[in-house]
Amino acid sequence: MDEEGHIASTGDGEEATRVWRHGPSPPRASKGAIWPLLALLLAVQLAWSLYQLPLNRVVERRLCREYYGAHDPTVIGPDGSVDEELCKNDEIQQQLAWVLGAMETAWIVGDFVMTIPLGFMGEKYGQKAILWLNLIPRLFTIAWALIVGFSEDLPLAAIVAGPILSILGGDCIFNSVTYALAAGLTDEYVTRFLLTALASSDTKLLAQYISKRYHWTFASAGYLLSAKAVINFLLLTLAIPKILQSTQTTGALRSQPEVSDKVNVRYARICLAVSVFGALAIALAGTIWLLFPSLLFYALGSALPVFTLSLLKSPSVSPKQEDQAHDSTETHLFSIVMMTKTLGSLLGAPLMAFLWVRGIATGGSAMGTPYFQPQYGQPPPQAYGQPPYGQPPYGQPQYGQPQYGQPPPPPPNQDYGNHNGYGEKTDFDQAFKIEGPKWNDLWAGILFLIVFLGFVAVSGISLQGYAATRNYNGGGIYDGARSVGLNTNTIIMFMFVLCVATVLSYCYVLLARTFPKQFIWVTGILNIVFGLVTAIYMLYQKSYAAGIIFLVFVGLLIFAFISWIPRIPFSALMLRTAVDVSKSYGHVYMVSALGGLLATVLAAWYSITFVAVYVKYSPGANPACSQGAGGCSSGTVTGLLVFITFAMYWISEWLKNTIHTTISGVYGSWYFHPHNLPQGATRGALRRSLTYSFGSISLGSLIVAIINFLRQLCSVAQRSEAADGNILGYVAFLILGCLLAVLDWAVEFLNRYAFSYIALYGKPYIQAAKDTWKMIKDRGIDALVNECLIGPVLSFGAIFVGYACALLGYVYVTFTNPAYNRGGDYTPVIIAFSFLIGLQICNIFTTPLSSGIDTIFVGAAWDPQALMTNHPDLYRAMVEVYPQVQVAIHA
Repeated sequence: MDEEGHIASTGDGEEATRVWRHGPSPPRASKGAIWPLLALLLAVQLAWSLYQLPLNRVVERRLCREYYGAHDPTVIGPDGSVDEELCKNDEIQQQLAWVLGAMETAWIVGDFVMTIPLGFMGEKYGQKAILWLNLIPRLFTIAWALIVGFSEDLPLAAIVAGPILSILGGDCIFNSVTYALAAGLTDEYVTRFLLTALASSDTKLLAQYISKRYHWTFASAGYLLSAKAVINFLLLTLAIPKILQSTQTTGALRSQPEVSDKVNVRYARICLAVSVFGALAIALAGTIWLLFPSLLFYALGSALPVFTLSLLKSPSVSPKQEDQAHDSTETHLFSIVMMTKTLGSLLGAPLMAFLWVRGIATGGSAMGTPYFQPQYGQPPPQAYGQPPYGQPPYGQPQYGQPQYGQPPPPPPNQDYGNHNGYGEKTDFDQAFKIEGPKWNDLWAGILFLIVFLGFVAVSGISLQGYAATRNYNGGGIYDGARSVGLNTNTIIMFMFVLCVATVLSYCYVLLARTFPKQFIWVTGILNIVFGLVTAIYMLYQKSYAAGIIFLVFVGLLIFAFISWIPRIPFSALMLRTAVDVSKSYGHVYMVSALGGLLATVLAAWYSITFVAVYVKYSPGANPACSQGAGGCSSGTVTGLLVFITFAMYWISEWLKNTIHTTISGVYGSWYFHPHNLPQGATRGALRRSLTYSFGSISLGSLIVAIINFLRQLCSVAQRSEAADGNILGYVAFLILGCLLAVLDWAVEFLNRYAFSYIALYGKPYIQAAKDTWKMIKDRGIDALVNECLIGPVLSFGAIFVGYACALLGYVYVTFTNPAYNRGGDYTPVIIAFSFLIGLQICNIFTTPLSSGIDTIFVGAAWDPQALMTNHPDLYRAMVEVYPQVQVAIHA
């Protein structure tokens, strides 16, 4: 080799630096230097692996004691113990799966969100400090599990809070730092394979799988898994090193790195195939004697990380560069790879828990489902602490209930023809007929399409200019030469913001589904804590204006949350009802998932276009000015940014309201036709939203988009005035922003119920808004609306995600310090648009939760008798937690 590179890290924790040596290089660190790092990795991973089996048993023991305390106390011994064999029934094992899955998901979420910020902190304070910090959440998780597992005073659900300190660093940041350090100490594949091997064992689900399916104790399952570990050890200490050493001795591999890459890819594919077939064999193993060879075969695929991570040291992936002080490219490269792996784990952890619970419920060979294939289209099972699957405590029709009669007065165009309970099913269009169907508010729909096509055109032209000058703008975080306008560094930042927004929004919805009541408390407390942390951090960084703004917001949040407390029981009831209905009717969460995916794609598209406009049209020494159409000027940049931001607001609002209208059709079908739910309610409501009501949804979304766009401009101007020290301008924009916020709240409030009405009756937007508001006021439903906190709670959740994204954007631009932002001029813009991305994505993810409650209120306004007749359990529960409901719905 002509040149070598490695990371040299001082022992006192100073920032790691990249040193490139040309020609004859000084001696590398001795081989012995790697052993302390290996010892650290071995100790951490061994302790973490040994913790998994006892954790399973501790949680199972607690669940078992609670279960038999309620069903058969005679089996509980004097010391509170229960025979482990009795703990293998389906209900206990399903609850165990959900608890462990929730813990793993919580661990992964904190780990994923903080990987990039902690990576930058490692550059500033040293990787040694990050490794020490990483031990805190591990010790706390173990200690908390023991406290909850053996304490009767704390509910078992509290154990899920144990992994929350993974925000201080989890597996992702730990592996990123250790891999980068190892890559700097040695180029030997043997060392890298040792590291990846130590980090590749995963027996979380296997332990419970063996224990439940084959009726083994966890201790016995541990012995069997030890055999798998032995195979892993022999394979990774004897076989794989020989393979790697044999390939290294080949001259072609030394002179042609691309040949070495092909070898790594070939062996990686072999390991992947072995893992897949091994997993299938585990799924199909009907007896323990078939499982044993299947486990051994599955273990042969454990070398996959060895070959995939070896590619990261390839010149094809991380080519040698000129000397750059304080550059930690390898750390960032490993961080990005680990984040990608963690993102897969984040999606896989709840999915595996869901499939495992479904397999337990089905029984037999279906318990191998997590290792075989997912069963799509099935409603998810209940989480621990909720009623048994398929038996919600209220809101579900019972066979003995009286049938729906003539309401006084009937809602317009409602089909009352079929009241015979479970007769011939109708479709959605028949159940909610439209008189003389027509395309309402067509002009707004056409205008929406024109704006969308304009956004596409601007995006295409801007991206063409960006692509033509990519070398000038850089291809990564640090290599952009551009000092005017944004560059590739910003695109990467927006991608991180996008990932964080998507992950947090997904977890927020999952929390609402699993723990409806606790969800409200957690939302309020997290907003206060996170807002306070953000304010303190910004004050610490001497960004006083932003810090004071966040402190003011925190004060308002505390005041609002205290006023919430008396209204939490009613709000939790309504949320629980919406969640129960969504699990049994329609495809509510499929619509939510697809909508969230589209929102993520839209936000990514907007983020890239936002940067591309700066790249293409910024004046000055800009080679992109000669590419494609248009000239460069500040006015062009401003005008195009205004247009694409407004278009993004309108498109995202339209998407959110289309989801809301579709879900409202499902809940309306449940409310008015609980005994004869229309066929294809989700498809019917979606079809109406995209045809006859397309213009009406576009019009309502346009009004909100205009207001939100003005609020965004006001926010940017407010931050800019604060940065310039203009207190009068800051106060003026602050007051204007408050007025716009009040207007936005009023329009959003009206839209929620107007779109639910449009979903069922297909009226034009203006007429729907007038009719719905009049009916809500006449019926007194506004009292129920004011009592229910779900709207504010979900708004707080969206603000929390926006805070997280804004903080990530601020930390990113501060630590990377790109050339275009040396003076901090772009910091307010980046913070504002990061907040916007997080806010809009979370709003779209949570739309189905609020849509159901809004539709129930609209239904109660049109026909309160249907609530008492078709849903007596829900009505009684509402009266119990909020007695004034009897007066409100009969006003």
